[in-house]
Amino acid sequence: MNETQFRKLIKFFNDKHLAQHPQEGWDKNTLANLPRMSKERSIWRLFEKHVRDAIVVVGASPSLIKDLPELVRLEGGPHRKNFVVIAVNASLKPCLEAGVKPDYVVAIDGNPETIVDDLDCDSGNLTLIASNNVAPQIFDVWKGKDIWWSPYYCLSKEVTRKVRPILGRRLTSGGNNITAALSIGFSVFGSRIFIMVGCEHCYDDQYYAHKKSRWEKADDISHWRTKDILGRERWTNIPLWQYKIWIEHMANDLPYCHFIDTSFGLLGTDTDRVKSVALADAIEQTKAAFDVAEQTTRDPVLKEKLRYDAAYATGRYIPTVGIGYIRRIMKKVSFGNARTILDVGTGIGQVVAHLRNKGFEAYGTDITDNAKKYWEMGNITRFCQTCPAHELPFEDNAFDIVICTEVLEHIPEQNVEASLREMYRVGRGDFIMTYATGRAVHKMPTDGTEPHITIKPMSWWTERFLAAGYTIIDLVVNGNQSSVSVFATKGKRDAKGKMPAHTLHLQSKQGVPLTGNFARMAGGAEFPRKGDGGLYGVRSV
Repeated sequence: MNETQFRKLIKFFNDKHLAQHPQEGWDKNTLANLPRMSKERSIWRLFEKHVRDAIVVVGASPSLIKDLPELVRLEGGPHRKNFVVIAVNASLKPCLEAGVKPDYVVAIDGNPETIVDDLDCDSGNLTLIASNNVAPQIFDVWKGKDIWWSPYYCLSKEVTRKVRPILGRRLTSGGNNITAALSIGFSVFGSRIFIMVGCEHCYDDQYYAHKKSRWEKADDISHWRTKDILGRERWTNIPLWQYKIWIEHMANDLPYCHFIDTSFGLLGTDTDRVKSVALADAIEQTKAAFDVAEQTTRDPVLKEKLRYDAAYATGRYIPTVGIGYIRRIMKKVSFGNARTILDVGTGIGQVVAHLRNKGFEAYGTDITDNAKKYWEMGNITRFCQTCPAHELPFEDNAFDIVICTEVLEHIPEQNVEASLREMYRVGRGDFIMTYATGRAVHKMPTDGTEPHITIKPMSWWTERFLAAGYTIIDLVVNGNQSSVSVFATKGKRDAKGKMPAHTLHLQSKQGVPLTGNFARMAGGAEFPRKGDGGLYGVRSV
């Protein structure tokens, strides 16, 4: 079925099933609901309230029946606080009858015939999220505690102008309660984990688990046969197919979110971004993730390790800036009689491989285990190992040169000085390091977060280097003005401020002293001096 044929089907369906254009009814409902709305009850007031929670969207398809016992177990479990259960109006009665109390009930349906019957029950202290265009008759039967308003527009310009100042910007949705719940979970609540229950989007005899639906087997062309994720032949129709496509597009557009479907229906048949998992397994896996997240709040280094484990696992995180930097440095600077070199934060190990090909005894460390596959590809596995920068498994004074490029800004602030001291401990000669003073160009591929977690000015970094014992030979602002190169040594200056020649491995290939000339050689920006030679010989601003 091509796009033209599908559009014709939609027109046929609308002409057959809709007595009036939807916008007319939505305008009418919105104007009737307008007196009930207020800025204080806009859904945007709950912005990022559940950013650390998983959203469980409960639909009303037949698969809900098999998952209700698991939802009951979740209801009484210790991790219930980490799961936000959002029931669509059609699933509310089955949930309450089974003993499941959702945190929110979403209702956007403008048709009073169905929605009033769904919500006419003992809803106790439940919270309703109603769209501005929901059938106003539901407020005659709703017995819950709170009501929040979700701006679901598709209205005339005149009505939109009345609603927007009250409810705020429009919330994108795919047209039904399930897509609205997902949109609220992501855009408003800030969650990144979505578990869908009772969301088959297909059926054998009829769609709903507990009541008769109009989406039954039919002979007209708005219904057709399809195969679900398990290859079973089922029925679907235009609305269900549209909702399915919308959810899959959402999953594709949000690569750092997790979409899990426990219904084993149509979701995931056209994308691998929606995973089909039994609800019990989905809950257990999510609980395990929350346990790890709890540990990371107490251990920031573990948090960064897990971030980079996940980033490398995507296959899309392949840092290559470090090797380009070292190649440029080696064109300008001789490593003298240095033999042993350590690359801290080696990543995929390109620097180690390059230096070993040049004849050096190079070794590398990195925080993530998932870089090992790249070490194997480069045949350098026996020269690299995993560990954080503040716990290097080497003897004192083990390396002539220690390199640490494109790494320091990725270390939690509270561990920066310990990491600098540890690198100073294992070095016996010179150090080549960089740090960024601004945000990263590329974000983490898993969740879109900022890779640079310690962004500080040059003065802050200089203080940390000096406190850790380094004698700084030179500071260079790199060409893009967003990172700084540090060339330092373990040797100490004499009374005249000069370095003992035998302690320096790094030498300019142009035959001039490194200090005071490296900026122009590396293509960086020259710093104006402070006084005669600057602080400790460092060219500084």
